[in-house]
Amino acid sequence: MYTQLLTKNQVLIFFLIPFYLGISHLFVIEYFNKKSLIYFIIFILVVATSKYHLRYNENKKFMELAGADFNKTIDARILDKKLSGLNWITPLYIDNPALELKMLNEVKKIIMEDAENKIIITDYQILSALTGNLNYAPNKWFDNLSVPSKKNKYFNNYKLFFISKIKEQKIKNIYVVGTYRLDNFLFLFEKKECLDYKKINDISLKLDIKNCFL
Repeated sequence: MYTQLLTKNQVLIFFLIPFYLGISHLFVIEYFNKKSLIYFIIFILVVATSKYHLRYNENKKFMELAGADFNKTIDARILDKKLSGLNWITPLYIDNPALELKMLNEVKKIIMEDAENKIIITDYQILSALTGNLNYAPNKWFDNLSVPSKKNKYFNNYKLFFISKIKEQKIKNIYVVGTYRLDNFLFLFEKKECLDYKKINDISLKLDIKNCFL
């Protein structure tokens, strides 16, 4: 559970069932050696594995998509032909994936037409590949678990690291796509007035940072 809180990952505790059943099997052989108990453990293993295979592999019942209607999914080819055959639906626009793909297409086109060096800060990790952008953000994620707060003793080290990577790649624009809050990383810029904001759509924002490192 602690690992899940830190990684913001899915519920993984159920996948420990086969591990504990294996330990139970060794325990039974060592101290009881009764076939009936071994058969019972095998039965529990088959039932548990089948249940969670159907729940998570077949029905995709993850935390974010627990209430999703998969009949509303649409072909992700709308976003890129490389995704042809993928049924698209995400928690952000769980009832209207078509609108989500429409907005992603808008920002994708703008990014591809932008000849300046840029990075993309987003939960949509496929955007860099789809746009052919070779520059990389200093972090994969920008949340309160990935970016140290100002009270953290490593904050200054991280800030120097972040700025150095921006300068190293000569980044001029930052595209923020998805649900990221700007205050998760904008506090790394000492002079906020150097930033030029431009809203692209409801899930996309362009930050011009040309004047931040003159």
